[in-house]
Amino acid sequence: ETRNADAHPRYARVNTLKLSVEDAVAAFIAEGFQQVAPLAFVEEFLVNKGEKRKAFALDKDLFDVLVFPARTDLHDNALVVSGELRLQDKASCLCAHVLSGGGT
Repeated sequence: ETRNADAHPRYARVNTLKLSVEDAVAAFIAEGFQQVAPLAFVEEFLVNKGEKRKAFALDKDLFDVLVFPARTDLHDNALVVSGELRLQDKASCLCAHVLSGGGT
C-alpha cells in the first residue's frame, strides 16, 4: 500500500471561483516551491523517483490543476484551509471539468 501511494502524485484543483491559477502558482512560489515543466515533473518524480523537495507543475491536461510529488502534505496549507485549493485525485478533478462544462 505505501509503495503504491508513493507512485501517485498529489493533485490539487484551484477553485477558480475564489482564486486564479496564476495567484495559486504565485502563492506556492512565495512559499518556496519550485515550478517545473509538466514533462520534467513526470521524469523526475514519477519515473526516477526524485528526491523529496518542494516542487509542483501545472497539469498537462487540466488548466486549473497543480501536481505535487507523492506524499506532499498540503492539508494545513492556507489555500486548502480557505477552500481556494481542493485536494483531489485526478479523476475527481476531471469530473469537476465535465460537470462545469469547462474545457481542459
